Amino acid sequence: IEVVLVVSMASPQVLHVAGWNSCGFYRRVSACLSSLSLLYPSRLRIIEHDFGDRSKYREWLIEGGFRDKLSAKDHSASPCVWTSKSYTPGAPDPADIEKYLGGHDDTLAWCREFLQPCEPESQKE
Repeated sequence: IEVVLVVSMASPQVLHVAGWNSCGFYRRVSACLSSLSLLYPSRLRIIEHDFGDRSKYREWLIEGGFRDKLSAKDHSASPCVWTSKSYTPGAPDPADIEKYLGGHDDTLAWCREFLQPCEPESQKE
């Protein structure tokens, strides 16, 4: 089996992960994404937004209207993950949102796709 690694000279993809530190789903996704960014620093950068506790997170996400800016009006769980156009740590900037990714399950599915090897041209039909 031949595996081909495609290397892009483009800027790394920037993912934001928001939640609160005692949420196991937030911790799992943050750890997974941070590990991937450590292994593939030229392909992925992560910005974590830890709101400390559930009430502060929901206040920001729901009452503060951030989920509406993500076009994710039904998202209420932790974590909330999205991509941005630039690497700008600090408070999440709605103007920099590129695409809403989802929560825990959607993010792990994205990670599996991110790690999927490319099929060699010789095996494509």
